[in-house]
Amino acid sequence: MSVTASYHHIVPLVVAVAVLLLSLSSPIAPSTLSAHGGSLHELSAANPCNATLLPHNYTGTVVVVGASALPTVSLNYSYDAVVITNLTNGIILSSVCSVENGTTVAGASGEFAFSVDPTPPMTCNAPIGQIIQCVTISGPYEQVRVAPSIPLPPGDFSSVAQHGNSFQVHLYPYLASVRIAPYVASATFSTGAADPFGAEGFTGAGNATPMPPRFDWSLSGVGWTFVDPTSGPAVNVTAATGAGIGNLSVIATLNVTGGILTTPPASVELLAVSTEISSASLDRTVLDVGQMTTARVNGTAAAGYTYHATIDPGLGEAVVSAPCAAGPGVGGALDVACAANVTYVATGVAQPSVTLSNGLSSAVWGFPDVTVNPAPSVELLPLLPVGYAGAVTSVVVEARPGTGTLPYSEACWSSGVGAPQCDHSPGPTWTFASVYSAPGNYSASSWTIDAAGLTRSATTTVHIVSPLTVAIRTSSTTGTAGVPLAVTAFVSGGDLPAEVWWNATGASNPFASSSITSDGPLETTFVPSSAEFVTVSVVVRDGLGTTATAVGTWTIGVGAATAAVPIVLPSTSPVRAGSPFSVEWQALDSGGDVVHDFASDAEVELVVVGSHEAAPGWVNASGVGTLTSRLPGWFDVPSTAWIGGDLNVSVTSRVAGSIQVDLIVAAGLSSGSSTVGVSVLPDIQQLRLFDPRTAVDTSRENDTLWQVTDRFGNAAVGASVVVTTSFDGDQVRAVASALPEPGDATAVWVNFSAPGAWAGTVTVTDLAGDVLVPTTSVPGLSGPWTILVAIPLTAGVGIGAVSGIAAFTRDRRRRRLVEATPVDDETALQRLAEGRATVVDVVRRSGPIDLAGIATTWEPPPAPPDLADWVASLLTDGTLDARFAADGVARFFLAVSDHATTQVTFDLETFDRAQQRRDAVAADWESEDP
Repeated sequence: MSVTASYHHIVPLVVAVAVLLLSLSSPIAPSTLSAHGGSLHELSAANPCNATLLPHNYTGTVVVVGASALPTVSLNYSYDAVVITNLTNGIILSSVCSVENGTTVAGASGEFAFSVDPTPPMTCNAPIGQIIQCVTISGPYEQVRVAPSIPLPPGDFSSVAQHGNSFQVHLYPYLASVRIAPYVASATFSTGAADPFGAEGFTGAGNATPMPPRFDWSLSGVGWTFVDPTSGPAVNVTAATGAGIGNLSVIATLNVTGGILTTPPASVELLAVSTEISSASLDRTVLDVGQMTTARVNGTAAAGYTYHATIDPGLGEAVVSAPCAAGPGVGGALDVACAANVTYVATGVAQPSVTLSNGLSSAVWGFPDVTVNPAPSVELLPLLPVGYAGAVTSVVVEARPGTGTLPYSEACWSSGVGAPQCDHSPGPTWTFASVYSAPGNYSASSWTIDAAGLTRSATTTVHIVSPLTVAIRTSSTTGTAGVPLAVTAFVSGGDLPAEVWWNATGASNPFASSSITSDGPLETTFVPSSAEFVTVSVVVRDGLGTTATAVGTWTIGVGAATAAVPIVLPSTSPVRAGSPFSVEWQALDSGGDVVHDFASDAEVELVVVGSHEAAPGWVNASGVGTLTSRLPGWFDVPSTAWIGGDLNVSVTSRVAGSIQVDLIVAAGLSSGSSTVGVSVLPDIQQLRLFDPRTAVDTSRENDTLWQVTDRFGNAAVGASVVVTTSFDGDQVRAVASALPEPGDATAVWVNFSAPGAWAGTVTVTDLAGDVLVPTTSVPGLSGPWTILVAIPLTAGVGIGAVSGIAAFTRDRRRRRLVEATPVDDETALQRLAEGRATVVDVVRRSGPIDLAGIATTWEPPPAPPDLADWVASLLTDGTLDARFAADGVARFFLAVSDHATTQVTFDLETFDRAQQRRDAVAADWESEDP
């Protein structure tokens, strides 16, 4: 249409261009126009508007909605028409469909009319030379359009409807009414909910206004409030618990040119309903773990919401969601019913509760306490029952303590044969008995029902076996001591595996044991220990504790000798070298029985314990006499020396020490118990002196150290010799003890000193009186001598004699040589007097006592080194006397005087000179000691 409307403005330009073109061409012949004289009619017949010719007269009505007065309304109308532009010479320039316009005004009642001219005149423009352009309009054709003139009345918009040649024109206000969504007169809501409402403005035509109006909200009623600010088309309201009836209203206004459009108010009635629980229950309040209880909840609530119930079972169980169903209730409310199953997995007393809610309004209800007991648990005792065919097999069905809800209503047992057995006692243990006729495995089951109605069962397999039997079977009832005896038994039936024990006469414990897993023979060996009647029994105990026993008896003879055991031993006291002692061995079999017919060559060996050194000696055997010795310490025993299974010998050792007597039997008997030990002492009654070493040697004084042994050359430990001096008819006996020497040797000092000017003799004997060395003659002094000289010499004899008694060793002499510091005379005399007095006091209090005893009782210890000298001086002056005991050791005691006391006066200077002379003589040989 816009293109066609511009056509009238460009026609002159088009015509000018056309005239110019024609003037440049050859002149048009007059026949050309006539030739095209009919082309205008043909062109108009070809309608470019493509529309049907309509009536030329139109009418209409203008209606103003929402206003009582009709304003003056001017209307525009337009229609389509064919516009032909041509030249007077017959050339058609164009033929188009163009929009033509017109106006009209509605009357006071709103009617209007207009007519479209069907034959408008042709219009031509001023000629340009010989050419004239003309425009012809023909029609009217579709479309014919009507529209109110702009501007419209304030706040209005229009709509036009055409029915043929009649038009209906409406004017509507942009804002005529307001509505509240949801579009209900009364709405029910849940308390606590934020309930949304919206306002919408509508035009006079009833559709939504395209222009945003302003909304003014108001809310009334107890407990009702706005949630958010009230500006805008949407608000949220909420009701508190216990709210009454509320009212929500809204007014819409719109500012338009020339005034304000205001709608009447729209309102809605508000009702609030709280969620409430009217009742709730559990179908059971005492149940077992794993057992369900159904929770039911009934309540009232507001419509329009989704409801759910949340059940808190208690005891730490997870909450349970209960689905709800709703139906119409009273006063616009809903009746809500919810249910769910609750299962407890923990025991205890629960306090369950339920919450009914739509997410906005909630109600809580507490259920009664629920007692949850451990789930019943049933077990069979034994777990795998075993019994014997034809016998009663008992089982115990037990509800484990602390499980299930008491009391139990019953327990049942199905043995696998026959009908089940049930016991309606409360338990918790029930015993059932069944008899199975044949061995085999039977499937069985049991079950219990507790007070909560929960059933628990257990299944098992009952194993039935034949009764247990055992028997001993043997082909011989005799045996030999020490020889294994084979015993066989046969086991049948029983609950296997089974334990087996073998016992025999005289054995405190089983000699064999084993375990069997199947029927069949049992074999073992038994070694009888002695010749006797032996009863062997076998005891079999199966898994049911049943015991079966079988017994067999054998006659056992004496076995082969296995050991030669000493049955007669030497006394535990030591024996002396050269003194015989008896030893007897007996040939025994493995059971300790004497093998009376035993005879075998053997050897007796004498050995020093702890070495391989043979101990020479003599051995005599009963019935055969002295045994032949091919090597020192080895003695041959002929088989004839065994008498009735015994070997009796007499053994004499020439060697002192720990001696071992071994018997080695050619028949291969055990030698571990054939060994005999004996302690042999030297024969100190028969001594030998040899290898003398002289320390002091003058005609009237001698100190000599002699090596001493017994008659067999053994070191004479504990031996003593008796030195007897005889001068002027007075005889003095002194005992000298053997002293240990390096190399396990012994030695003894033989010392003497002439007591005066007289001649005399010195004799050395053993304790038996046998002379050990030739008698020594001591010459007398020639020429005058004084008593002052005789006295210290006599004292010297006493000291020498007691030196032998006290083991006067070279250590003592060495000590004297080391004492370089001289001692003054007064101190020496005082020491001598005090020492002698103490010795006399000790002997008086203790009675006869040896030198070692005096030293032991000395107070304060230790005994002084001069003790032997003091004892010697007391022997010399007759204050003490000595007597030899059976052990060869001298005992000292106070002498009984039968004459007047002899007073001795010492010349101290002479005494010291004599002592120094003696020490000087001994210095050379003492320095050689190790």
